[in-house]
Order: sequence, then C-alpha cells, then structure tokens
Amino acid sequence: MISLGLVKGACLAILSGAWPATAAGAPNRSSAKPIRLALRYDDCSALSPADLEDRILAACARTGVPVTFGVIPEPDAGSAEPGSRDPANGGGLGMPAERIAKLTAAARGGVLEIALHGCTHRSRVPGGKSEFAGVPADAQDSLIARGLMLLKPLEPAPRTFIPPWNAYDGETLAALERHGVPTLSAIAGGPWRIGKRPAALAFLPSTCVIPEIRAAVAEARRHGGGIIVPYFHPYDFKEMNPARGLFTFAEFESALAWVAAQPDIETATLGAWRDLPEARPQAYSGYSLWHTLAPSGLERALRPAYRVYPFAAFPVAGGGLWLRLAIIGGYLAAALPVLVLARYLSRFFPR
Repeated sequence: MISLGLVKGACLAILSGAWPATAAGAPNRSSAKPIRLALRYDDCSALSPADLEDRILAACARTGVPVTFGVIPEPDAGSAEPGSRDPANGGGLGMPAERIAKLTAAARGGVLEIALHGCTHRSRVPGGKSEFAGVPADAQDSLIARGLMLLKPLEPAPRTFIPPWNAYDGETLAALERHGVPTLSAIAGGPWRIGKRPAALAFLPSTCVIPEIRAAVAEARRHGGGIIVPYFHPYDFKEMNPARGLFTFAEFESALAWVAAQPDIETATLGAWRDLPEARPQAYSGYSLWHTLAPSGLERALRPAYRVYPFAAFPVAGGGLWLRLAIIGGYLAAALPVLVLARYLSRFFPR
C-alpha cells in the first residue's frame, strides 16, 4: 500500500524539479545565472589540528578558492572530535597567539573569512546536541557576546555565524541581530523569523560535502545557476579519522583545482555574498520548508536538488503563498481517498 508520506514526497519531488529534464551538467543558457561556491570549514580552534589547517589555507591560496573557517573561541575539551589535539599539547583552551597570527594574515590576504562557530561547542540541552536552540535568550546572548569578545584579536571581526550542530532558534537570530552578525550558515530546516517578522539576516545554508562538489555543479548547470556551500570538518579527512573520513587531502586539493578551472564558477567566502537576493529570509524559507517536509524515504531522490541553493528550479523568492497552497493541496489530495475508503469500510467492520 502506498503511504501518504510517499505520495507527499513524490509530489514535492515533481514540483521541485528533482528529477532531470535535460542531460546532467548541461548549462541552461536560457536562464543562466552565476554558479557561486563558498567553502566552509567547521571546528577550527585551539584543539583542532593546526598543521591540517595550514595545509587547507595553503591549498586555498594556491588555487584561488577562499574558505570560511568556523572558529570555536573557547572549545570544550570533552566535546572535541577525533582528530583534535590533546589540550595538554594545544596551548590551553583559548586560541593560541600563533594561530591568531596565522588566521589574521590569511584573512587580510583574502584567502580566509573568520566566522563564529558558537562559543564552547558544548551542548547545553540535556539529552540533545545544541549550544543555542532551546537555551534561554539571555544565555544565548551572553554566549554570542563572549564568543565575539574572544575573537576580537582576529581581523576583521566575525560577520558570519555557524551554529554548532546546526541548531538554532528565533532567540539565536535575535541575538545575532543585536550583536551585528548579519549572516547565518547552517543546514536547511531552521527558523527564519523572529516572532512574526523575517529576521534581518542573510541565510546561506550548507548544501553538500566535498565529494559531492562536481555533482552539485552539474545540478546548478542544469538549472541555470545557484549557490553551492560545501562544508567539512577535520574528521572528514581520512588522514585525521580513517574510520569516519570521507576523502583524502589529495582528493580535497583535486576538488579545489577542479573548481578553480571551471570558467562558470565564482568563488568567495560566505560573508561576501550576504547581500545577494538569494540570501534573503524569504528565499531561505522556501528552500528550508521543502527540505524539512521531504520524507526520509525519498531523500536519495531529492538529494541532487538540495546540493544547490535556493531549491533547484523552484522560484522560492516571493512564492511563499502558493508554495503553502500547493503543499496543503497535495496533502488533501493524498488523504482524501484514504479517508473515503476508511469511511466505506467502517460500514462493514464497525467497532
């Protein structure tokens, strides 16, 4: 029997253009827009492998593909991922002076953007993983204020926020507004409103991992452009974590070189694109809504469209009303036959 979730997912996939209509990778010149790519690296801190990060920055400088580093100002040693350094050998829990100097030099050279990646990256929700979502507003405000204060030696000051575990809520957005941090990057699915109004922030969600870059570019070409945000961590390198790693450093360098060689790809940091129309809350709302409603059973089929932001081939900007109507109509169309059948059978099988 076909479940309602499956019908719902199929409708979402068809309406969103998740299945190809043209050859993958073929540019759609009739509606061509720039393909923009922003590289995002999370969990840089006093406990992260400095030698790996030096190599990442060197590769970015060599290929001309800049990167945004999500920096944890005051990392909690208990939450350090495999591949991190021992605190005893890492110069304490604060950001060491030599790391600050290297990061500042890279930022001044245009290779790097410094982003705030929480404050301690320690969960404050019992039984969950969240430093911000579900935490009282005053505590969230204090965490962001402290994080910005600790990263003051870095120049320029962070203008992008990456919530640990991608977990944030409306109070997080309000705190970012108050502290003048205009850009947020997380996996799609989080809120974009503060109360009943759109947040005065730019939303540039992560869209894929490093091994998916070529497939994401093919999808963007097929639909005439979009934004791609590949994200990665120290443990994603097989050299750092053989069991969990997704790629080697050589494969990472190869991916950057390939991106740099594509004439239709523009590269920049996340903060450089916060003024784009695609980064407005209204555009993010549509992408996030479709991402959230897709059932897990069709995730594999829908995945190609999510590698590009906004949702591939779907006019999310300004389309919130009819998007909601389409979703409601799809649910009703799927549920009505089931309800009618159930009512009919109830005549023969009364309770």
